[in-house]
Amino acid sequence: MIPSLYVRVSKLPLGPAGKLDRKRLRELAKFASPSQLDNFALAGKKQEDWRPATRAEQRMVDLWSRVLAIPSSDIAAESHFFRIGGDSVSAMRLVAQAERQDMKISVAQIFQNPTLGRMATAFTSGKLTTASEGRGLPPFSMVQDLYIESGGLDCMKEIVAQQCRIGERQIQDVLPCSAMQEGLVALSNKQSGAYVAKYWMPLSTEIDLLRFKQAWERVQAENEILRTRIVSYESQLLQVIVDETIEWHDVKPEVDVQALRHSRNPDEGVATCRIRN
Repeated sequence: MIPSLYVRVSKLPLGPAGKLDRKRLRELAKFASPSQLDNFALAGKKQEDWRPATRAEQRMVDLWSRVLAIPSSDIAAESHFFRIGGDSVSAMRLVAQAERQDMKISVAQIFQNPTLGRMATAFTSGKLTTASEGRGLPPFSMVQDLYIESGGLDCMKEIVAQQCRIGERQIQDVLPCSAMQEGLVALSNKQSGAYVAKYWMPLSTEIDLLRFKQAWERVQAENEILRTRIVSYESQLLQVIVDETIEWHDVKPEVDVQALRHSRNPDEGVATCRIRN
């Protein structure tokens, strides 16, 4: 965690036992006015003569003001999102607010471009970027050493596509699994049902199933992790980002729901996002 400000106090409040009264200390900062806190903020004071130079900057100022609940006049080009009240939760709120205005930015881009000026240029529209592109890297670049040693990229795509039971053109990117992901997959294979999330939600008969499906398909399209499969290649686990839609399954009323809840883990290469209705 990066402190957003340092407050100088003449003395520290102590409790009856002579220990630091942390609650009282937080209250001192909580009830300070924005102007008082601004004097101690690491981000520094706003440039009095600064005005948004582009429409993107103006829209960004409006979004920051709404998400962080601060006056737009307190935001400047060099304002740091995480030093004027932002955190990971507000970053997600910013992404959601931007989406409502047909603007696209990811949480990762917010962390990578925390100042207003840099964040404004990170906005994109239209085509979704892949995980590698989001890091400023071309697709498949994070497994380049692996496929060079094993017959080339085309060979990797062919083998991966076979495991995923899809066409090679559907593969958008391939990334190495982290050590934690590998550990979770190993534990999941060892103990059926471990680390596999299955959510069941009863739907009202008044629900428009077509709109319901369209909403979930949009969520999947905009979240690569919901289009990611795990495969084994050259004794290494890889994440494969696939261009696909949700695999819908119609379940008849007489099917034992409990049996579905306790169904086995998905095989390697099989879609991890499947919905039954």
